[in-house]
Amino acid sequence: PKPIEKSQLIHNTLRELYVSIAEYRGDDETMGFPEGTNLEVMEKNPNGWWYCQVLDGIHNRKGWVPSNYLERKK
Repeated sequence: PKPIEKSQLIHNTLRELYVSIAEYRGDDETMGFPEGTNLEVMEKNPNGWWYCQVLDGIHNRKGWVPSNYLERKK
């Protein structure tokens, strides 16, 4: 079979948007955020840590956050 060109790949456009339900103080390996922060989930790890991008403010920070601090936006 012919290799697939990047332009032919299907991208997942379904955005998983969550909001934080409590403040989390990050450390060297995780990202902290205040309660009420809007986040988009980029990757989910089965251990409960999700790689997210903050959607608030000018800087779209990214980092690992505990999934139990997040609630799906309706």
